[in-house]
Amino acid sequence: MAPIRLNYRTLPETVRNNLTEHQFELASVDIVEEGEIIPETTEYIDLASGVRKIHHWGEVAPGNLLPTHDLSGARGKDDSQWQDYWPVHE
Repeated sequence: MAPIRLNYRTLPETVRNNLTEHQFELASVDIVEEGEIIPETTEYIDLASGVRKIHHWGEVAPGNLLPTHDLSGARGKDDSQWQDYWPVHE
């Protein structure tokens, strides 16, 4: 399945404060779409409400979810987790 396309400007502030638009594009491959099975037990952020919650492997996703480990540090200024995927742009 192709990665889900969401409008960055409509995402909760918590997501936009921790990912640049480009970083969100890279992270979007990890989005668990509403109705899909949760692939791993971890904390996810709901991309509609911004609520963070631990979801467990095998549950059905109640909305579009992004694992919180995909959020960057320093309000999107820490690109270290993306360096293997895309060159850092100054």
